[in-house]
Amino acid sequence: MKNKRLEPKIIRSESLITITLDPDVAEVFKTSEAVNHALRSLLSAIPQTNS
Repeated sequence: MKNKRLEPKIIRSESLITITLDPDVAEVFKTSEAVNHALRSLLSAIPQTNS
């Protein structure tokens, strides 16, 4: 069964951005803390460039 993609939904306030995860991703990352940890790990693995 193919994963059905949802339309991206972004909600912004002054200090909070909410993004809707696809169901298959949300199944793995149960909390915002888990998502943020994974994204920070990914960011730290990307070589930084001087721009």
